[in-house]
Amino acid sequence: MTTERPDPDTVPCSVCGVVLKDAGSGSVLADPLLTTPVARLCAVALEARIAVLDLDSDSTDGLAGAVGVGVDQEGELRGMVALADDLDDAMRADVLAFGIAVYISDSARLVRAEEGYLGIGRDRLAETGIGHLAWHIARSCGSATTSATFELVDD
Repeated sequence: MTTERPDPDTVPCSVCGVVLKDAGSGSVLADPLLTTPVARLCAVALEARIAVLDLDSDSTDGLAGAVGVGVDQEGELRGMVALADDLDDAMRADVLAFGIAVYISDSARLVRAEEGYLGIGRDRLAETGIGHLAWHIARSCGSATTSATFELVDD
C-alpha cells in the first residue's frame, strides 16, 4: 500500500473530498511571473495580509520558522510568517503554507501566545487539522508535498 497521494487535480481528496481546480485567469496564482510554489505562496500571503520574512537560521533554535500576528498602523490584524533562511524550496513552500493556514484558521491562538507568535518545527508530521488545510494551500500553489503539517511550538 502506498502512502503517496494521487494527483489532487484529478482525484477528490481522500480526507475531505475536494478536487483542486484551476484558479482561473483572474487569480493571483495565474500570474505567469509566479513560476514556483514559493512565489505563488508569497502572493497568497500578500493577498491575506501576511508578511513573509526571512529568519537567520542561526537564531531559530532549530525551528523552520514562526507564525505570528500584530496590528498595523490602521489598527488591522496582520499576519507574519518568518522562514529560516536555510530551508530548501520544497520545505520553504510547505512551511509557508502551514504558516498561512495557522494564521487563517487559528489567529486567536496566535493572539493568546505570550509573544504573539508560535514557532514552526522542522519535522513533517502526519497530516491533521490545520495541516490538511496547509496541504491544500501548498498543493494549489504547485507543491507536490505529501504533508504540510508541522509542530507548533509555544515559547
